[in-house]
Amino acid sequence: MPVTNLSASLLTDSDASFGGAAEAVMSKRSSLVASVYPVAAIDASTVDAMYGLFSENYEDVNRPLFDRDLLAKSHVILVHDRSGRLRGFSTLVVWTVEQPSEPIRILFSGDTVIEPASWGDRSFLVKWLETIGALHAVQPPVPFYWMLISMSPRTYRALPLFFRRYYPSADGDQSLAGLAGDVGRTFFPDRFDAARGLILAAPSSGRLTAPLAVVPPKDAHRREVGFFISRNPRFAAGDELVCLARIDPDNIRPGLRRYFERGRARRIPA
Repeated sequence: MPVTNLSASLLTDSDASFGGAAEAVMSKRSSLVASVYPVAAIDASTVDAMYGLFSENYEDVNRPLFDRDLLAKSHVILVHDRSGRLRGFSTLVVWTVEQPSEPIRILFSGDTVIEPASWGDRSFLVKWLETIGALHAVQPPVPFYWMLISMSPRTYRALPLFFRRYYPSADGDQSLAGLAGDVGRTFFPDRFDAARGLILAAPSSGRLTAPLAVVPPKDAHRREVGFFISRNPRFAAGDELVCLARIDPDNIRPGLRRYFERGRARRIPA
């Protein structure tokens, strides 16, 4: 299932560049509260609210597939307002993948939605960074990567916001290209187009609602937006671009690293 609005919770109209975007977001007060829970600890009413929010932002989705995907994840970050109403969520799971040289760990972001009215709030950003820090601390010597399958330019923009190096990027760094192809073939064998690095849309796999599939004029000139569209021109139809970034202290942008380090000092709920 797709990911949308991941960086939407972070980026605002006034963000001029990724160099200053993290600091700009961190300077804002948060009106929301983000927490991480094991999927097994989520009650039925919360799952109902999650699907309600999900179906408001996606077309061609169904509840049985949503529930099945959720049960395949280990944890979920929930974002609530002060009254307790759900405003966003992100599911995640860590996979261990055997490689010829050494095993690696892959953090996969599953269904992710932040409602548009809550875009720009910092709570999800902080909790996500703390969570990946805590997950990194479980096995620090094992190479750890974030796998993002991106259906929109706004989601893709989370990569340069969080990380110094990632794949694919407009800078042309190909160091993770082979690994991206390997994980795409491993986890999405029926839909992965290796030549283009895309997971192709399928019935009930989900696609953005029409308003969210439109690139705002203010973003059309952005280099990373143009690059994403060149790599995934059918994103509005539901195709998703396979992206990877190394989860490592040296690869986290300096303005965000303290939250990652705070997470490394904590445990994620089991």
